[in-house]
Amino acid sequence: MKLMRLAFVCAAAALLVVSASHAQIIFGPNLLQNNSFEEDTFGIPNYVPGWDLVPVFGGGVDFPGGGEQRDGDKAFRFITGFFSDDRADGSLCQTISLAPDFYYFNFSGWVKRYVLGDGFVLKPDAGFVTVQLKADGNEVMSWTYKSDDKWNFFWFVTPQQVQVQNSVTVNILWGTKPGEGVKTFDVVLADGFGLQAAKVIPEPASLLALGAGVLTLAARRRRI
Repeated sequence: MKLMRLAFVCAAAALLVVSASHAQIIFGPNLLQNNSFEEDTFGIPNYVPGWDLVPVFGGGVDFPGGGEQRDGDKAFRFITGFFSDDRADGSLCQTISLAPDFYYFNFSGWVKRYVLGDGFVLKPDAGFVTVQLKADGNEVMSWTYKSDDKWNFFWFVTPQQVQVQNSVTVNILWGTKPGEGVKTFDVVLADGFGLQAAKVIPEPASLLALGAGVLTLAARRRRI
């Protein structure tokens, strides 16, 4: 009986080791509203449902399809045309409230930027677009792309847990370098954004400690 009990304990412990070493993080659904910019704007100028827009002066929003989009039927596009002065940057952001906890995040999407100068010549270094993820105002991720008229796919998974007290924010920022002169077209596009969260799963060591305690209690109970 003692030998059988020892074999049972060893087998159970081995099972705990295997289970702990294969613990997975399971991400939930997309937290972003109108993530592919498909929702109706009801004809309201510079209105992007679910998002907060700070427009570049003199520009406007539309939602093109016909091959301009990367996900679904539409994409977000902001166009400013025919200006030569320096203007403040634009931004599009969305904030999601979360319960205080530690999270992993899976953040992805598409962005595109281009600036055409005098004579409609592409100027890859004249402008930028930046995608950011922030937790309670603190930067978690920030990647920047130049204005090369190419769709850029980004995909970022937080390598470690992120503490959140109130909310996370997704930012799309774009602008043009000062002193670039005439800009015939100044354009940014975005599409197919995704933000998923997963709460932190206990570390394997914690699971093993818990399992060892359970096995010890079970063994003591058999002796009584």
